[in-house]
Amino acid sequence: MAAELFSRPGGCPLQGLSLALNPKISDGEVTKLLRALGRQPSEASWRLQTLDLAGTGAAPAVLAKLLARTLLHCQGLTVDLSSCLSQQTPGSSVSGRAEVRPGAATLTPAETLLELGQFVRQKRLLL
Repeated sequence: MAAELFSRPGGCPLQGLSLALNPKISDGEVTKLLRALGRQPSEASWRLQTLDLAGTGAAPAVLAKLLARTLLHCQGLTVDLSSCLSQQTPGSSVSGRAEVRPGAATLTPAETLLELGQFVRQKRLLL
């Protein structure tokens, strides 16, 4: 439902969205939301500023590339993934899989890690 709000042609005026402490929210649902955020016009003045996914069922390893791309596109966005790290399975990597759209920048696993590290240092990604 949240992804649909951000996919509407007029956008969504929300500045903050908390889906925290809801372990039933899956990787697929978070993926839809991140894709919708990444499709918003870059000149939109009503950008989402805070997305709280702490304690959801989303596994950061699965979402890594898409999350990095979304944070690159949405310059003022901060994403909280704290408590999601416990959802990772042993041996999972941070490379993740992301839908590649024509003309979209693709990130290698190394670039994804560098970008995510930069977002953590900027306090735009909370782990």
